Amino acid sequence: MVIEMEELKIAIIQLLKNLYILITLPQLYVIIMPFIIYKIIKTVQYKKTTYYKETKTPFKKVNVLNKGARGEYLLYKSLSPMEKENCRFLFNIYISKDKGEMTEIDVIMICKEGVFVFESKNYSGWIYGDETQRKWTQTLPSGSGRNEKHMFYNPILQNQRHVKYLKRIIGDESPIYPIVVFSNRCEFKKLNISTRVFVIYRDEVLSTVRNIIEKSEIHSVDVEKIYKQLKPFAEASQDTKQAHIDRINNI
Repeated sequence: MVIEMEELKIAIIQLLKNLYILITLPQLYVIIMPFIIYKIIKTVQYKKTTYYKETKTPFKKVNVLNKGARGEYLLYKSLSPMEKENCRFLFNIYISKDKGEMTEIDVIMICKEGVFVFESKNYSGWIYGDETQRKWTQTLPSGSGRNEKHMFYNPILQNQRHVKYLKRIIGDESPIYPIVVFSNRCEFKKLNISTRVFVIYRDEVLSTVRNIIEKSEIHSVDVEKIYKQLKPFAEASQDTKQAHIDRINNI
């Protein structure tokens, strides 16, 4: 009798679990389905963008997994209205330096007024730097009133080097505008830079570019010619990309 009661108890518990599943699954479906539909729509929209067509980077990588790729994509999104003005974009351009090493340009935008070279820094925290110093500092809160500091190479000098090697390919005829773009999640705590360089937040990039274009006296850059010159450099092999990453990590 004790065994039968125990078996009955187990059976009732299992029945209640099954009923719970039957009741909650439709509710769970109703809750989750809008998110699934939203993700599908966003993925379809993403695959129509120039960024995806040029890089073939999966949506999940620019959405969550890769901070660098996400920063580049968000930079492109901010500048995408320029496509209506016949501007062309290239991403992750690998150009040879001296001694067989490579330098990577995050984003290039080519328009009739010139070539815009963007160094994307998808950072958070406080940013400290000087135009002439080799290293800048990123400060992050680490709890208990303490801050965690990370040093990184001066992005102004980094982008100047990009321009130097880029000129070896496209020459000096077209104006080149280097711009360093930081995430809106960071704060420029102390930057000592001159007015001749551009270090801006991402939400300022479109207005900055348009302001440069409005002041330009050149409106005859051959966009397609430069695009075709640089396109092969945006198709680097995985070995080339990994070698560049390894070198950066060892600096």
